[in-house]
Amino acid sequence: MMNVLERLGVRALHLFACRITGEEALPTLAEAPNYEHYSAHEINELRMDARYFGSANFWRLLMHVPIMLMFWKFNAVFPASFFLLLILFHASLLVLESYKATVIQLLQPIEKEEKELPMVRCETWGDWLFAPKKWETDGLYKVLGVYGFRDLVEWVISHLKLSKEERQAGKTLEFVGGSSLRDVVAFENGSRVNECVHLTMATIDLVPIVFAIYHELWLALPFTLWVFWGDFWCALLQRLNRRRIWTLIKRARKLEARNS
Repeated sequence: MMNVLERLGVRALHLFACRITGEEALPTLAEAPNYEHYSAHEINELRMDARYFGSANFWRLLMHVPIMLMFWKFNAVFPASFFLLLILFHASLLVLESYKATVIQLLQPIEKEEKELPMVRCETWGDWLFAPKKWETDGLYKVLGVYGFRDLVEWVISHLKLSKEERQAGKTLEFVGGSSLRDVVAFENGSRVNECVHLTMATIDLVPIVFAIYHELWLALPFTLWVFWGDFWCALLQRLNRRRIWTLIKRARKLEARNS
């Protein structure tokens, strides 16, 4: 089945996504069994990411379905079509992650000397938005419930990334960077993209909320508000995490400026 999908274009979609994200492309299904490139640790990381993004896209797809049906029932063709496109988009990403998981399953680990990776360049675009503000305090984030939301998100990610056996064995995930300054910088760079994505989706989520209020669809309102809450609080979570590591980011920028 995956061989057919590979020929039909899922491989091209994977290569396109890699060009956009900067991710390293996986080998083809035919190349994978003899592809001597990844260590056992790297293969496991790839497997966890494919498992997580596959599940995330599946649940995101499901959340769009009732919203699309609500618009469709009231002949709101344009928003219904837009959410249908979102459903198809997430469906394509779900197929992509299934393809990647199949390739990863075929990979054979090699003995690999652990080398120190080069320092990641500190991103500065959008500092006017992303840099922590004076009004962002622990008290504010506690009142908004972002700390509790963070615990929920970490629990969900752990259950999506780790298998039941891995969780029972006591394996855990590192959520905010890693042990090195490079990991922290890479995390902060990624948090900017994540914040943009969730802010964009939160803006889109306002459309069904306004629609439900206008048409007095009070039974639909809790679900639409819940979806908005999830996206907007995910954006706030990026800001909370960034605020916690901002001192390290400023240190990394000084080192980068000194070495340039």
